[in-house]
Amino acid sequence: MSESAWEILHRELGHEPVGAWQLGGSTPLFVERYLYRHKRNEVPGLPLTVLLVQFGGGSVEECSNPGFRIRRMPTQAMLLPRGVATSWRYSGALDFGIFYLLGEGSNLLEVLAQERGVALPFSDELVSAAAWQLVNGREDDEKFLEQMAAVMIGQALRRLANPAPTSINPSHTHLSRLQEVLNHIREHPAAGLSVEELAAIAGVSVPHFFRLFQQCTGVSPHRYVLSTRLELARTLLAQSRYPISQIVEQCGFSSTSHFTSLFRQAFSVTPAKSRRERAGADSASQEQSAP
Repeated sequence: MSESAWEILHRELGHEPVGAWQLGGSTPLFVERYLYRHKRNEVPGLPLTVLLVQFGGGSVEECSNPGFRIRRMPTQAMLLPRGVATSWRYSGALDFGIFYLLGEGSNLLEVLAQERGVALPFSDELVSAAAWQLVNGREDDEKFLEQMAAVMIGQALRRLANPAPTSINPSHTHLSRLQEVLNHIREHPAAGLSVEELAAIAGVSVPHFFRLFQQCTGVSPHRYVLSTRLELARTLLAQSRYPISQIVEQCGFSSTSHFTSLFRQAFSVTPAKSRRERAGADSASQEQSAP
């Protein structure tokens, strides 16, 4: 039996992802998230087109074309067509998602990738925000994740197919307004983030903003803000030594008890247990990778 694209990548990287799952719907994907340190990797051409999105970490140099091009995060992404080999050099820890496009030939982004035939780097906050939701998604929220996949793929297609539009159309205007709002939410999680405040940032009325946000993300502004805060809290629990009370304050929750209740509802585990489980998983991973 031939190896899947992700099995080939696991072997070439010498690392397993910290999370992996498959998403169906109109935009079928195989989703992985990686957290690790390394200096260089050579990756052969994969049998599927993939979209890579880095969320943070050190600088990255990619050499699928002649000459290295320095890329910095957290807003950099790359569309890699089937069969295109890559060489990577980077410094520091990496945090990135890989999205394998399934259903060969049925996705316009995959068609564009094969037409171009080279790795296509780009930067787009909306793609990054949707990708972040996908790598942190829950299996019991499939409808929401399918909507996020459609946003990510659709915006990547718009960005790559029209890198420098000569005219402004409503879709680009709406996406630009929404991008400013998503940036603000991610950069100021402890702020009030009321619908009125977010609508003012977008420069539209509250009813118009609510419809626009729901249309583009598939969820209400309140739900998106809550999800962003919870995902940030889960990341801080795993990657920092901040006390839970400090994480509660940094992520904009009203109290530790309220945060604990929401966290348990979202992830079926308490914040303290989540931190212990992640610490145990990291220790086991380090032991396995030790010579």
